[in-house]
Parts: sequence; C-alpha cells; structure tokens
Amino acid sequence: MKLPDATKLHDLFEVREVRGKRVFVVDDHHKAFAAWALLRREMGEAPILVSFDHHTDTMPACDNRAAVKHPYDSAAYQAFRAEMVAKLGWSTDVEVLGSVAMLKHDEHIDAAACCGILRASFSIQLSDMGGWPALEEEAYYAELQKSWDRGAAAPPEPKRPFHYKPPEHNVFVVGHECSIGCEAHPHNDACLPVHASQIIESVYVEEQLARAAEMARCIGIEGGIETVPYILDVDLDVFHTVAAINPRDAASFHRLIRGALAVTIATETEWVDEEWLDEERQLSSDELLAALLQPIEQAMG
Repeated sequence: MKLPDATKLHDLFEVREVRGKRVFVVDDHHKAFAAWALLRREMGEAPILVSFDHHTDTMPACDNRAAVKHPYDSAAYQAFRAEMVAKLGWSTDVEVLGSVAMLKHDEHIDAAACCGILRASFSIQLSDMGGWPALEEEAYYAELQKSWDRGAAAPPEPKRPFHYKPPEHNVFVVGHECSIGCEAHPHNDACLPVHASQIIESVYVEEQLARAAEMARCIGIEGGIETVPYILDVDLDVFHTVAAINPRDAASFHRLIRGALAVTIATETEWVDEEWLDEERQLSSDELLAALLQPIEQAMG
C-alpha cells in the first residue's frame, strides 16, 4: 500500500505465521521499520537486526529529505535533519506512521537505530566488499599506501580475529571478499553469480556470522550475535540466482530463522529484477517469496 493511504500500521505490512514464527512481509523495505517497532514494544530491551540484502541499506536517517530541502547549505541541512531525526519514534502508531513517511532510499536501519528500536544491526550484503573495516585492516591499507609511495615491499596482510570500533548508531556492514573458496585475483564479473549463489549456504553464513561476532564484541556482545535477541531481515533482492534460493546446505540459515524473534521480508520487486544474474531462468519476487517461506517452514518444522 502507498504511504499516503496508510492509516494504521497493518496497512504497511502483511503478517503471516509459519509454524509459530511471525513473518512480516513488506513491499518497500523501509516499511519494515513498522514491524520492528511493534516487536520493540514487546521487549524490555532493543534487539539487534541481522539483515540479508543486496544493498547495505545503511543511509543516514532523513538524509534525503534534508538534502532535498537544503542542497547547498550544510548547516541548514544538518539542523533540518536533526529536527527530523528527533521526530522518529516507535511508542505509538502515530509516531511510527510518521516515521515511515519520512524515510526514503535505504534509511530505515539507521532510523530504527537512532530512535531506539534497534541496539545494533549487521548487514550481510553483496554490494560493499569492504564493509565496516577492522582496525587491523585500516592500519594495513595505510602501510600499503606508504609502501607503494616508497616503492617498497607490501606489508603482510592482517589475519583474523579482527578488532573494530563501533560505527555511528552501531550500524555495521559485514564485508566480504568473494565467494568462499574463490581463488580469482582480482575478483571479476565471473565471480558475481558464484558469490551470489552462496548467500544462504551454511559455509558462507558461518563465515559472515564469524565476522559479525568480531564486530559485536566492540559493543559488548560476546559469544556471537545469536546470543542476544535479534530480528532476521531478508530483502529478496539478495537472491540473484535460482541456486541462491535453493541452497545445498541451509542448516545455518535455518538456525537463524529458529532463533529470531520474527522474520521481516521485503519483496522489492523492481530491485529483484534489476539485480538478477541467472541467465537460464528468471524468478519474480512472488516466486522468491514463496521459495523463502519453504525454508522458514522447514526450519520451524
């Protein structure tokens, strides 16, 4: 439903119950803010978000509105954006409807973190290879640049475990190099469908969860992000191939489903079509949604 027509929260999402697991389905991803707000009201503390998405979806809250209103005045932009961010909220339906109406272009995660819906978020995504860099990685690239300038040998690459400083509002982007086991140097377009097809394979999920666990330690979460209450969020545009939605081993993804407070799914029809890579068969967002509900049912069976 279009936002001007939304007069109550349930206008923004569809709720399904799959073997006891609540699944909130939205068309546009920013409407998931409303579902997260409802879940936050049920809890004494803010949960974290574990999101699978092609994009990072970590734009600053209300950035678009402020940039449109004050495109050439930085001080006015900052003041207006701060005013809008202060209006974000989750306590009442009126606050939530107003908050969702203010959000555009991938601002929903930061908005939810700004107003206390989320304690932190971890975006497992396919569009940003670097993600939120570790302190060791930052030091390595600084030394690498110096070695290039001097014509010296490159420093040794850092080894995990890594350490991190918290990003603003604890909105983390989990980076990646490529698919697990890829030996291409440099990585190239041929890597893309192979990498994308691993997105919910256990070998890939465990690698990304290990990276997220290292990030979480810098905000006091020990033992991995599954040790605290979390919402599992999936944007269907993360699935680029038929193989991606039909993993050979989805045990780790099933575990994430079982442990989640609830699951939110964004259908994002246009982006599903835009990001699709499988030349042999095209799946629509409706087909992907039906396919994703199956592992949810299997996980909860």
